[in-house]
Amino acid sequence: MKDVNDTATAELEIKPVSKTNAQRQREYRERNRSQTARVDVRLDWEVVYNLDALAVAHGLTQKAMLERLINDTHEAWRNTVTDEEIESVNEKLEQVRKVKGSRKEKLAIHHSDF
Repeated sequence: MKDVNDTATAELEIKPVSKTNAQRQREYRERNRSQTARVDVRLDWEVVYNLDALAVAHGLTQKAMLERLINDTHEAWRNTVTDEEIESVNEKLEQVRKVKGSRKEKLAIHHSDF
């Protein structure tokens, strides 16, 4: 304990203990779990290079570039198919979700979303 008359010694600052990388990663995953899904794929090097080139050319991250490509392609597809074709795709998606389990149920795609 510091003497009350001691004016030369600085006060000891007690800093909070830093979080470990594992703690920060766990918190990040918990924050994003309800909003995102993880997709792991193996791609040919040429495809990765092309993705990087597109992302750099558009000033985007790989994630943002993939999202744009997928969403733009989906919108173009949606504008060329009938409601019956969309319903057929929805039925197939339901079958896939049943086989692959509850994780896929989080990705529920409703007819109105198409």
